[in-house]
Amino acid sequence: MQHIQLNEVRELVEHGRLEDLRTLLSQMDPADVADLVEAIDDPEEQDRVFAMLEPVMVSDVVAEMEAGPLDELAEHKTPEELAGILTNMAPDDAADVIEELELPTEELREILRLIPEEERSAISELLRYEEDSGGSIMTPELCALPSTTSVIDALKAIGEADLSDPIMQVYVVETKTGVLLGYVNIVELLSHSETAGDASHTFSKKVTLGDLVKTNYVWATTDDDQEKIARDFRRYNLWVMPVVDAKHRLVGRITADDIMDVIQEEADEDMAKMIGAPDFEEHEESPFKAVRMRLPWLLITMVAGLLNAMLIDNIQAATKIATVSVFVPVLMAMGGNTSIQATAIAVREIAMGRLGSAQLGKTIWKQILIGAMMGLVAASVVWIGAYGVLEYFVQPEGVVVSRLCWAIATAMFTGMVFASVFGSVVPVILDKLQIDPAVASGPFVTTSNDLSASLIYFGTCMLLIM
Repeated sequence: MQHIQLNEVRELVEHGRLEDLRTLLSQMDPADVADLVEAIDDPEEQDRVFAMLEPVMVSDVVAEMEAGPLDELAEHKTPEELAGILTNMAPDDAADVIEELELPTEELREILRLIPEEERSAISELLRYEEDSGGSIMTPELCALPSTTSVIDALKAIGEADLSDPIMQVYVVETKTGVLLGYVNIVELLSHSETAGDASHTFSKKVTLGDLVKTNYVWATTDDDQEKIARDFRRYNLWVMPVVDAKHRLVGRITADDIMDVIQEEADEDMAKMIGAPDFEEHEESPFKAVRMRLPWLLITMVAGLLNAMLIDNIQAATKIATVSVFVPVLMAMGGNTSIQATAIAVREIAMGRLGSAQLGKTIWKQILIGAMMGLVAASVVWIGAYGVLEYFVQPEGVVVSRLCWAIATAMFTGMVFASVFGSVVPVILDKLQIDPAVASGPFVTTSNDLSASLIYFGTCMLLIM
């Protein structure tokens, strides 16, 4: 596969070697050309690169571009130019590009009006489905034949099909209703051949798709969530999956390359929510919009910090011992890290479909054991460390050092058990409430554990020191 850098493009243009540049670009993968175009800031320079590509290659390149550069490109294109680009795309790619651009309704209608009827109908059909659903990520391009079709006729139909993506299976449907019955692998069609005396191949007219159909298959509906579909792809090691409507009529298929995009999208979404930075997932480049999206989470953290300050002040006032506040950061850090570990594992298990409300009791018990074992070790270490610091360095007045050490160790143990359970249970509860559990990995759980750690320490000090 050929690769070319931006400086090489400019050098070839400066020396007038446009045919050499055209040849190099034609030998590159569309994804690599997309990277090259995205690195160019000047729209006129982008247009010069596009002018050297075949129309179909231009469409393939645009389909590979990221949201930000794609918006900038669209700003410098007329509706006629955008319609021409979309016409040469696979329907699912065209629908994805339109959704990325988020065009005004009138402008979208104008572009769609300029697209030929057949392609416009396929794109419009995909756009009506809910975002992130099976219908929105499928392609209507497929090879579906009645069960009465003979092998030779099926192979002829495959040869005549005009598809953007390759096919590995022929879908078998009922003749009158279009209900999906199953599929036949193309390899199996080829294996049902008879060799004639002249060594040419003829295919049996006696064997039909109904004789070969595999009825044990995995499918998705147009309303299924794309994350569930991705799990099924991984679980059953699929390359392609048929999509059916409410009456089980075949309407499209989802291929592995579409699922790879879904997995990346879901990972970005979860990461954005876990770090409290939604602009990460939105690929937002405007500093002002990024601040607007991140600031609410930071304000939540700040409010929790103020509540913590009030709790620490109350601990000091109640115990009349300023030294007790010295160990609050240690307890908060250990509880927070324990909870983050438990939450990260829980979110991943939910995403993989291995953890739900049915396993809640088992999950709680397991996390109690894990938190207790880790808490016991941490409590022992912190008791020894706190005793050394208090006895030989701080030497506080008006407090029995060993009793304060017991309060710290007890709070450490209790806080880590609570954090382990809390961090695992909250994602399950959010998932049950149909809220993305990745939210639990961000400031929500972190700030909640900071507050709980302070409350546990406050209660322990009141019991063991007062």
